[in-house]
Amino acid sequence: LLVWAFVYLSAGLVITGRTLGKTLLGLKVVTRDGAPVGARGSVIRVLALPLSFLVFGLGFLGIVLGRERRALHDVIAGTAVVYDWGDRPAEMPAPLSRWLERRGVAVAAEPGEPAEET
Repeated sequence: LLVWAFVYLSAGLVITGRTLGKTLLGLKVVTRDGAPVGARGSVIRVLALPLSFLVFGLGFLGIVLGRERRALHDVIAGTAVVYDWGDRPAEMPAPLSRWLERRGVAVAAEPGEPAEET
């Protein structure tokens, strides 16, 4: 299981800069200067990931409190997580949009447009 997790995380970062979950959220892992992450950087990031979980997840505090918003494993590997939707618009899937509208939550019609009042 650990080998599978290592291969899944590192291969995804090397090939596309993202895992399936990051793709769904529109996130991408890049180097600090915005270049694609290479094999060395992705392996270091995946090996350092458990360090972020140590001591009650304190390694993730950098995401919330740090100036660069990077977790401990990103600092160690020299990587950063950025928003990148590629060619597609950042929009919610239709079922989720309909569910939110039924509950009176304002949902933007098109990306970049303000949400309509409901």
